[in-house]
Parts: sequence; structure tokens; C-alpha cells
Amino acid sequence: MRIRRSLWVFGAGGHGMVVAETAMESGFKLSGFLDDDEGKWGSTVLGLPVSGGRSIVREGDRVILGVGGNNQRQEVGEWLEERGADLFTVRSRWAMVSGSTVVRDGVVMIGPVVVNACAEIGKGVILNTASTVDHECVISDYVHIAPGVNLAGNVTVGQNSFIGIGAKVIPGITVGKDCVVGAGCVIVKDVEDGSRFV
Repeated sequence: MRIRRSLWVFGAGGHGMVVAETAMESGFKLSGFLDDDEGKWGSTVLGLPVSGGRSIVREGDRVILGVGGNNQRQEVGEWLEERGADLFTVRSRWAMVSGSTVVRDGVVMIGPVVVNACAEIGKGVILNTASTVDHECVISDYVHIAPGVNLAGNVTVGQNSFIGIGAKVIPGITVGKDCVVGAGCVIVKDVEDGSRFV
């Protein structure tokens, strides 16, 4: 007899709603939402229950990360893995991802994302609506690539960095870890760890 494992979205806020709709449109049946905010418990979001918090998670459950903030998403993701849950990757049916791309666990690709040849997408990454990642880019764990971002070929983005809506990064650039690149910025030189480029 096959055991049915739960499939949760962790995070019942705005980003979690987008993630849940992406999963459902891709054919997945969700068990509901989980959230650290006890005030949301017992409510419904998109017609699905917010069933509680972390105590609901059982070993072997599949969990989609619906948390937008990088540091919080990493903390939740690492906690879930320690608990024995599987970080589940969701890819929109409109996403175009090269067969030579490596995609780690817990990635969310929303809407018409494009990822080209030989890219590497780290654990817990968000590739948000209509972002593009060109050939041989390396996106480290728990990065958020916001809507409309364009990364040219051979770009590296360090862990926990945020690339803001509509930003563009020219070929061969390295954006360090824990960086913030503001909305609409054009990055033409390397960005050091911990920098804010706004």
C-alpha cells in the first residue's frame, strides 16, 4: 500500500500564496499552509487551511518554501531538513529550464522564468516572475531573484543575496553573499559580500 505524504506550503503570506498557486497550477494537490504566526492558524488562504506551525511537520512530509525573506527561508529550510522533511521544488508550467541546468532542493520558479544552459540553481532559491538566468550562471543557496531580473551569462550570485525587481547584471559579474541589489539597478562590476547597491 502506498503511503500518501503531505505536501505543505510553509508561509501563508503574499509570497506563499503565489507559491501555492504555482504548485496547484502545476498539478500538485496541497495539504494546506503552515506558518509560524499563530494568528493565522485555523484560517484559510486560497481555500486551503492554515493548519498550524512547525509542530505539524512529520518526517517524510514534503514542504514547499513559501517564505520570501532569505534569512528566514534559510532558517525554516534548515529546520525542516533536520526534522526529516523533504524540501520540494516547484516549477511553473510556463518556466523554460535547460536540461543541462542543475536545480537543488526547495527551489521555486514562478511564471515565465527562463534558465539557460549549464546554470546551477542552489537550494531554497526563488526565481520570481519573468526573471531570466543565462548560461553558466551560479546562483547560491537561499538567493531571491525578484520579478523581471535579467542575469547575463556567467554571473555568480552569493548565498542569501537579493536581486531587486527589474535589475540587470552584465556577463561575468560576481555578486557576493548577503548583498542587496536594488530595483532597476544595472550591475557592471563585481559586488563585494554584504554590499547594498541601491
